[in-house]
Amino acid sequence: MQTIFFILSLALPMAVLAQAPAYNGFPPPAAVPADPVQPEASPAPAAVPAEKKEEPAPPVAGGMNKYDPYLDNHMRAPAPEAGLGLFGMKIKDVEQVLRQYGAKNYSYAFGKYSRMTISAYLVTMYFDRERRLGGVAIEPKPPYQAIAPDARKFFFDLFLKDGDLSKFRAVIANDRLELKYSERQ
Repeated sequence: MQTIFFILSLALPMAVLAQAPAYNGFPPPAAVPADPVQPEASPAPAAVPAEKKEEPAPPVAGGMNKYDPYLDNHMRAPAPEAGLGLFGMKIKDVEQVLRQYGAKNYSYAFGKYSRMTISAYLVTMYFDRERRLGGVAIEPKPPYQAIAPDARKFFFDLFLKDGDLSKFRAVIANDRLELKYSERQ
């Protein structure tokens, strides 16, 4: 008997709430007749031309349908066969090389750069529209404030190998090392 009263006590408020108007501050939508009646004397409505459906653009290199300026950092990477170390390689291959040295993912901005941490350093790798490495910036992570000389040599050897430094814009400071490929001759 108590079970029946308990069930009814739950069902009664729900039944009352279902009948209560749901006021959210907006008037109820106007009722639209399902089939409007036209007078018999009126002419038939003119044919409305069908809307043109745009065909999707054929995919271009890199799998993108259209150029998006927000995804382009205007970086130009060297050709892979240029022999400039890791520059010109696909970014996923460069990330694999860094992982072999113990690097871990830090962050990623789609179409612009990839960040990884290796030891006490934050490595930002910039890539072009074909996802090839075109620039790199190395900074110490806090609380460190400078790049050690041995670490600077390691990063030069890793990214440039036997590449020509004259083909790059280089910023070599105590707290930052930056290399970006430049097409100037």
